[in-house]
Amino acid sequence: MRNASRDTAPARMAVDGYQGAFAALADGYTVGFEEFSADVDAAPLFRGLPDDRCQCPHWGYVISGRLILRYADREERYEAGDAYYAPPGHTPVVFTGTRVVEFSPTDALAATQAVLAENLHPAGVESLVPPRVRQHTRRPGSSGGIRLTCARVMTPSCASSAPANFWCTSVWRRLTGC
Repeated sequence: MRNASRDTAPARMAVDGYQGAFAALADGYTVGFEEFSADVDAAPLFRGLPDDRCQCPHWGYVISGRLILRYADREERYEAGDAYYAPPGHTPVVFTGTRVVEFSPTDALAATQAVLAENLHPAGVESLVPPRVRQHTRRPGSSGGIRLTCARVMTPSCASSAPANFWCTSVWRRLTGC
């Protein structure tokens, strides 16, 4: 995918105080359109990552509201209209009404959000991980001999267990219960 908007992003997630829409872009990057309806200090969610901090770099823009990125040696504050770069080693504090657009390396984002999901699981949240959009091609003949390329949603845990060239993620889910 070369472009995306909040409305067209195929992967969505929501928990109390947070909504996100995500799209995998070309060349291994994901864009996230994120909105916060509550104040959130996300530091506890990063436990288990190196230094208990986010290890995924992000390039972002604050549409509205404000956020703080905490590092071991400093804090950086951003507000509406600011663009930012968040190198690995941060934890975010985000305030009610904040909306951001972030670009992140897809693999690093998926690894980080898998840890977030594990940390949220005891609170009853089944998954915070934005589903990955995997491109795949159906077998010739599966649709009247026409070769179709389509996008299916697959969680990272399911994606990591599926062979890279598996022809259809929905079939893989049925076979594995993923």
